[in-house]
Amino acid sequence: YTLGRFQIIACGQKAEQPGKGQHKTISLLKALIAFGSVEVSRGRLIDRLWPDSDGDMGLQAFKTTLHRLRRLVKSERALALSEGTLSLDPRYCWVDLWSFEKLLSQSEFNEALDIRRMEKAIGLYKGLFLEGTEEQWVIPARERLRDKFIRYTTVLGCYYEAKEEFDKAIEVYRNGIEIEEHKETFYQRLMLCYKHKGDKREALRLYALISKALSEIHQKPSHETEVICRSLS
Repeated sequence: YTLGRFQIIACGQKAEQPGKGQHKTISLLKALIAFGSVEVSRGRLIDRLWPDSDGDMGLQAFKTTLHRLRRLVKSERALALSEGTLSLDPRYCWVDLWSFEKLLSQSEFNEALDIRRMEKAIGLYKGLFLEGTEEQWVIPARERLRDKFIRYTTVLGCYYEAKEEFDKAIEVYRNGIEIEEHKETFYQRLMLCYKHKGDKREALRLYALISKALSEIHQKPSHETEVICRSLS
């Protein structure tokens, strides 16, 4: 699991964390997933994880760490090293973000099956990719996945709005806010949903909530939010 938490389940049990001084074991797995999981260059992994090591030292560190990682996940075959690239083999392992992206790629937004896939994908997203990991190489994948979550949450909510199923849309946006508490779009859509339901009091309460949330990061509600708020009076 990588979305909102990092956890390894091996053979049905939570894998024990490596001992002190072996944090690179986990970092190798995180970097492999962040770089796409399949046929990731060994050299790229060495450059990111052991930037100060020369060729031979970096290679030896990689080999030792890979050996430890295979023991941690209790599988040699799950981590395939071939022609200088390392892969996570989907025949022997599963990663939440794989399912998240696959389900979204299968969604066409025009059939009930696609909506269910989108809902399932959004349900897999529990928070930022590798939350708490601060290395720079995490950021591109983190931002890509975060953007997908926000975009498809909005698409799903708007789908229910268009069908005038406002209670379902409200649930979608509220779930979005639980993960992205400062995402103003979710509050805007919620305010409009409650406006359609005739509950202007709740819509105004949401305006107060987003105003407070934004003030915590030294921002103010956007012009669009202010327009929605004025339309409630």
